[in-house]
Amino acid sequence: MLNALVLKHPRVARVIPSRFEDAEDVDEGYDLVVAMDVPGLDASRLRRLAGSLLITTSPDQRRVVVTRGQPSVRRDTISNTASDQKGRNTMSDLGRLFQLRESENAGPLERFTTEALAIAIDHDPRPMLGALRAMDWPGAESSGWLTGLSRVSALHAQTQRTLWGDSGAVGYLDLILLPEVDAQDLGEIWVEVKVNAWIHGEQLSVYQEHAQQKSPPATLITLGRTPIDAGLRALTWNQISDAVDATPDAHPFWLSLTEFLTERHIVSLPAPDVDNPAAVTEVIVAINRVILDLWNPKSRKFAWVKEGALRNGMRAGNSLNTTTGPIEFGLSHTDEGTRFVIALRTKNWQRVTLDRSVMLRDAELAGLPAEWIRHDHGPCVLSRSAAPADFATDDEVTAWFRASLQDIKDAGLLNDYLAALPDD
Repeated sequence: MLNALVLKHPRVARVIPSRFEDAEDVDEGYDLVVAMDVPGLDASRLRRLAGSLLITTSPDQRRVVVTRGQPSVRRDTISNTASDQKGRNTMSDLGRLFQLRESENAGPLERFTTEALAIAIDHDPRPMLGALRAMDWPGAESSGWLTGLSRVSALHAQTQRTLWGDSGAVGYLDLILLPEVDAQDLGEIWVEVKVNAWIHGEQLSVYQEHAQQKSPPATLITLGRTPIDAGLRALTWNQISDAVDATPDAHPFWLSLTEFLTERHIVSLPAPDVDNPAAVTEVIVAINRVILDLWNPKSRKFAWVKEGALRNGMRAGNSLNTTTGPIEFGLSHTDEGTRFVIALRTKNWQRVTLDRSVMLRDAELAGLPAEWIRHDHGPCVLSRSAAPADFATDDEVTAWFRASLQDIKDAGLLNDYLAALPDD
């Protein structure tokens, strides 16, 4: 197969194994095809190979175009985005986003959001530098982190760098920040980006080990809706948004990005202004107990089993509402002001496929009360709400939610969802 490939495409100088050091034998102007010890070079393997290595696949030929005239490329410097010698991206903004149409290393939303963040940083690094300087953790002042950041004159971003071990690829860095500093005491900043997915296996420990092998060592941090690992420095998407707001005349791309983050509920809106948010939190915890009581689900994935985790999650996300399966409930901003809301959605963390038209049909067949608003589009399928002023006590609020949940159960609107959940 490989020999036939070489004969078919005369511009291929030779086929080499996965060691990039052999690239020095390739003459200027030739394409380099890397076999990576695969038994066959079908189109899907080539797309995966290109995604884990560097540049692109040729759309009409079964080959991986790696580089031209770049001898001895170090494997740990390779990124999937074209950049100049200082790490600045040379591809157009839309080109960078278009290349994400296929990816096996992360979900589309996570890849899109990461690449959009990198584009914003390349346009205007100030908001990201502001967010990094605002990070707080024990020992931050004595670590030299703030001093190093104060010397940064420019910041560039790369995405999707492959980390290599002795036996092959061991991971993919989401975002790499390349600071230009007067002193060499601040190395690269590796950002593990999470939107909906979570950390798997020994992912962070592997990255940390590789970070320490750099000179100077790279700094590994996480970026998510909430801090991801207690042992690592962490940024949240809300802190990114706050840094944009605090930056005078931030580049318009940052403004578009924060609008997108808010639209997709990656950045959370401030909690509704209530006199006693702790009391609202306890109401939500009580509603969660009602859900467990009404359905007694076979799967622990349906509702919050650990109430402490529920409280901590709302506190960290600065919100007074939450989700459990397809149910969203709590105190929210609405077009009518701050209201208690309960809603059914097709989206759920367990990724059970739910059909809006089926849910609406079942609601009508079951005679779901008219107080429930039917939504033909948007994030919610069914919802109802009430103003805080409608209730005199927290117990009345909980009773209203219980009645609403009973409506859902009586109509059988969660039957398909619960049937699809695996047993614990």
